[in-house]
Amino acid sequence: MTQQHQPMWITVHCSATPHSMDIGCSEIRRWHLQRGWQDIGYHYVIRRNGTIEQGRPLLQQGAHVTGNNKGNIGICLVGGCDNKQKPQDNFTLAQRKSLFTLIEQLQQQYNIDDKHVTAHSQWNSSKACPVIVIQSEAERQEANSLLRENV
Repeated sequence: MTQQHQPMWITVHCSATPHSMDIGCSEIRRWHLQRGWQDIGYHYVIRRNGTIEQGRPLLQQGAHVTGNNKGNIGICLVGGCDNKQKPQDNFTLAQRKSLFTLIEQLQQQYNIDDKHVTAHSQWNSSKACPVIVIQSEAERQEANSLLRENV
């Protein structure tokens, strides 16, 4: 497996599952292995109760943003769709607290600024993922200009 360089980005995703589906790393890992991937694509998964599960080891490059995985930490929130697979912000308060705590820890550990914390949809505009707003509009625009430089 490919070693990743110093992480420079944090990308937030969702599992595109309904609120009633409380899955974790083992289920997502199984789905990704069935797709032929080497392992779960995300480095972290945040369950409905806010529990943070370790996915792919941080020293390994993730598989969560096509063409932009190098130096990119992937965090997946469980949820993000209604029962008809339509995007829905159905994340719990516990998930939100865990998400922002984890982001803060990773930013401090790897010296990642706020402009380098993005939503999956910022890398791929055809995605609704993660269906949660993590930046103000001004921060999102600044991050988008950095993304264009990175691609």
